[in-house]
Amino acid sequence: MFDISFGEMMVVGVVALVVIGPERLPKVARTVGSFVGKAQRYATQVRNDINAQIELEELRKTQQEIRDAAQQFEQSISQEIKAAETEVAHIHQQVDEIRADLNQIEAAKTESGPGQSPSVAEQNLPAQMENPDVDAEEQALRNQQMDLFANRSPDPTTSAKSG
Repeated sequence: MFDISFGEMMVVGVVALVVIGPERLPKVARTVGSFVGKAQRYATQVRNDINAQIELEELRKTQQEIRDAAQQFEQSISQEIKAAETEVAHIHQQVDEIRADLNQIEAAKTESGPGQSPSVAEQNLPAQMENPDVDAEEQALRNQQMDLFANRSPDPTTSAKSG
């Protein structure tokens, strides 16, 4: 803390012995030691308080960073959920359109009777399903779905049970 050598301390001790005297020197030394101890404890306490404040500030920064990351994650998840919900709604709409087309085809089949040639709507259905923006895998899946719909029973009670 202070740059005082042993020789300088000896000079101060001798001067204090001469000035204060041998009777009061132990009391003065005890009092000075007490003050020095209190000053050291105070300095240590201040240093510890400063370190605690620095650590607290670092913890607050870390907490804020974690909150920001959690909020960003929550926003990205909610955006993905909204996108998925939109896609599901779009798929439901397409399924409803396909069901309506199939119902029209079934109605046309029952009106025209068995053994008749396929109706115009039935012939145009695969063309309606084709979309240039759809990749090959999705088109294959749609074709499989169309095959399933084409092979299902025309009985309305079985379609109500399966749906």
